[in-house]
This record gives sequence, structure tokens and C-alpha cells, in this order.
Amino acid sequence: MSDVLIACEGVEVVYGTRRQNLGLEPGGIKVLHGIDLEIRRGESVGIVGESGSGKSTLGRAILRLGDVAAGAIRFAGEDITRFSEARMRPLRRRMQMIFQDPMASLNPRHRIRRILAEPMLFHRVCAAGEAGARIKRLIDRVGLHEAALERYPHELSGGQRQRVGIARAVLLEPEFVVADEIVSGLDVSTQAQALNLLKGLCRDLGLAMAFIGHDLSVIRAVCDRVYVLQHGRVVESGNCNQVFAAPRADYTRALIDAIPLPEPDPHWLARESLPS
Repeated sequence: MSDVLIACEGVEVVYGTRRQNLGLEPGGIKVLHGIDLEIRRGESVGIVGESGSGKSTLGRAILRLGDVAAGAIRFAGEDITRFSEARMRPLRRRMQMIFQDPMASLNPRHRIRRILAEPMLFHRVCAAGEAGARIKRLIDRVGLHEAALERYPHELSGGQRQRVGIARAVLLEPEFVVADEIVSGLDVSTQAQALNLLKGLCRDLGLAMAFIGHDLSVIRAVCDRVYVLQHGRVVESGNCNQVFAAPRADYTRALIDAIPLPEPDPHWLARESLPS
């Protein structure tokens, strides 16, 4: 069995089209241009770029949450590019998404206990009588008190809601998760907690992950390899340490230069302090 879990081959996505009986109508704006990407089992891969680079579109395309105009997406060796929603439904348990804004992805009318129980019962992961114990174990694993299960999403902090989002994604024991900008709305200390939690879960559960972000320092802390997107095209890819040490693309160097330094270069400070 191949260790490649996700494979994108020449993937193109076009916005502004409508579905027809035999595919998509012509026209629209192409936002992904022939993307080639591989993610191996148990591997964490970063997809990085500035806003509008197409990284979130790529993540949704991999999960078949949007239409693919050209190319192929393979999951565990099976071409799922043209699968109907009915054929995708059994695969949803095996591939999950952690959304950027947990407040928008959690039902505000339901308590956290019900939010976590529903997907397990829908996918028949366990019997109804076993769901409660399973939820309690995982809620403790993600660092939340059991009392949080009786609260509504608006009664939790942003970091707590993101932990619920992570718990909901891994409850189904998937093989692959897409984490879409999951720390962009959190303060620095909460970011570190969420990243350490996600990294530990992926390691312990053997999950493959596509981590979408715009901050290369975060990508480097979490991922094994990285794909750099600019205007819907991959401009560079490789091992994170290698890309950081010797970036080949000017765009990648610009992203690295944008990372704030904890201790600014004293020569830069001296130059900036000179009178004009």
C-alpha cells in the first residue's frame, strides 16, 4: 500500500461558474492553476501564502467541498474528483476540517455535548450509550473541563471554542484533517497552546494534516514540509527547514522577511535611528 494519502494532480478551480449536467459551464475566474501536491500518511504539510493566494480554496478542494474544474484529487489511491455527494458521504468520516472561525462553524443553538455527539451518531462511530464516555475522554484530552459540555459556544472563549473544533474533527478518528488558519484569531499564548495540542494529537493518532496559514513561523513549528502558493500557483515546496534555510523563490524570501524578530538586528536599529 502506498504511503501517499492525498495526491493532487494538476488541480484547477474556477470561480463564477455554474454546474451543468456534463460538468461546469465555461468562463469564470481561475483561482488555482495546475496544483500538484502530495501528503503522506501521518505527515503534516503546510500550505502557505498571503490572502488571496488560493490556499483555503485548495484545502476545500482536497476535501471536495467545492468543484474542481480540471485535474485529479486522489484519496488513498482512489480518484474522488468527480464523486457525487452521496459517494463522498462515507469518506467524510476519514477526512475532516478544522475551520478558522469556530464561532461560525459551531451551532449556536446547541450545547457543546450535542455538537460533539451528533457527528459520532450520524457516522455510527459508536453506540449512543458509549458516546458520552468517549466525549468526556476527548474533552479532557484537549484541555477543557467537563463543565464546558453543558455550555453554548458563545459562553466559551475563542481558544476554548477552537479546542472544541479540534475535538469535533478528531472524534471520528479520521486519517486526514485540514486545519484552515485555526490560530489567526487567537492571542499569542493561546496560539501556542492550540498548536501544541494539534501537533500532539496528530502525532499520537497518526493523522495526516494540511495546515493552512500565512505565517511561515507557525508553519515551521507544526509541519514537516511546506507548499508556498502565490496567485494560485505553487512557487516553491520542500522540507520546512530547507525552505527556511535556502528559499529559492523571491516570494518565499519576502514571506520569511515578514516574520517579526524577537530581537531586531542592532545594525537595523542604528540605521533607523539616524536623523533624516
